[in-house]
Amino acid sequence: MPNVSAQQSGVSIFEALKDTSEMMCGKVVLHQDNRVTRMINSKIFGIPYTAKYALADGFRVQVFSGNEQQTAKTMASRVENTIRTKHPDLPIYVVFQSPFWKVRIGNCATNEEAQELRSFIQTEFPEMRAETYIVREQIRIPD
Repeated sequence: MPNVSAQQSGVSIFEALKDTSEMMCGKVVLHQDNRVTRMINSKIFGIPYTAKYALADGFRVQVFSGNEQQTAKTMASRVENTIRTKHPDLPIYVVFQSPFWKVRIGNCATNEEAQELRSFIQTEFPEMRAETYIVREQIRIPD
């Protein structure tokens, strides 16, 4: 069986393995990053995939929600940029849950953590006070 590498020019590894001109007695070993396995499992079994995080039940602070078709996406981006400019270390999530664009902050394991984050956000961005509240959500925790 020919020695096949992924670097072989002009012939894919799968084409080379189809070559039956020599006795088929080889063994193929694929080494792949664990993230590839998790990504495949997410498609096959519906297991949530994140590259560096596991998902858990938790809380986030929602600071914007809008469903105006013409402006909601733009407004969500503006809110995200406003917060990110002042606090680049905060995890910010802009999500679309039809028909709403939402901006949520944090990965809080407890309601108390979320309350502290909410108070902080309201102090730092008083213009967002009216729309700031805590929501239950799947949060990212380091793997």
